[in-house]
Amino acid sequence: MNTSCYSIDNESFMYMQPATGISEDADLVEEIMNQVKSDFYRTFIFGERSNEISNEIEEIATEGGCDNWDGYGGKAIDHRSYLVAYDFFNTMPTTIPVPEVSLDPDGEISFEWFKDSDNIFSVSIGGDKMITYAGVFGINKVQGKECFSTLIPQPIIENLLRIYA
Repeated sequence: MNTSCYSIDNESFMYMQPATGISEDADLVEEIMNQVKSDFYRTFIFGERSNEISNEIEEIATEGGCDNWDGYGGKAIDHRSYLVAYDFFNTMPTTIPVPEVSLDPDGEISFEWFKDSDNIFSVSIGGDKMITYAGVFGINKVQGKECFSTLIPQPIIENLLRIYA
């Protein structure tokens, strides 16, 4: 008998750890979980959330598709940055509000969560999957870099929860 494990974080139904099994049964569990996730995004509320950000990222990619897109020498976004940004958002816990999305002059896509002038958190991510982040939480400030793979790095989640917990 083979065993497969699929972990779902308690913060959000869609914040799932990747499958860790390497058998046919594990592949089947992963396929089922991907279908559940796909069906979840077809619901009105979560489908609308995903479509809203997908449309914004697509619009940004179109707008920033060539060098000097901003009139100030802004670097064109590459296709990989677009895909990584899309994956980043769709890996985000659904309990986190939808961020503002923008294109940085270096060709990376930024996500910003703004509660008020004392609670702001921003991440920037490009095709190399490096996340650069900065936040202001009252008198406290944070900044750093993390690598994005299949999960949102824990420091990113923790800082978002500082705003929305």
